[in-house]
Parts: sequence; structure tokens; C-alpha cells
Amino acid sequence: MSETITIRLKPEVKEKLEELAKTSNLSPEFLSSIVLTLFAMEGGTVWTGIWSEGRRVVVDMPTKSHFTILKIKEGDIP
Repeated sequence: MSETITIRLKPEVKEKLEELAKTSNLSPEFLSSIVLTLFAMEGGTVWTGIWSEGRRVVVDMPTKSHFTILKIKEGDIP
């Protein structure tokens, strides 16, 4: 079962995501789901702290390999 979340992106980020999705023949939503799933399930980490002008956020992307190969059944691709 899948859950739905809503995120806000800057227009230029949304455009880049749409470009990547189009070249991959995937929807932007499905591509986002893949990226977030890999981050969460493959060891991605986030640290936060105080910064003189606000808050610092450090994102540590999973580095088990340089790429991950997924096999997705045709019926599972929206």
C-alpha cells in the first residue's frame, strides 16, 4: 500500500524533475517516489543544527554504490 505526501518545490526544481522524468519515460511523481524510497531505505541521513542566519540542514545521500538498479514490473509503473 502506498501513502501520499505533498511537497513544495521551487519552479526550477520542478522543471528539472519533469525533464528527468520525461527522459526516463516516467511520471515526475513516480520518479520522486523512487528517489525518496532509495534515500530512506538505503541509509540516507539528515542532520540539522543552528546557523547564525537560521538553520543548517546537512543531507547525506546513501553511498553504498554509485547507482542502484531497480526492476519494476510494467503494471507497477503509473
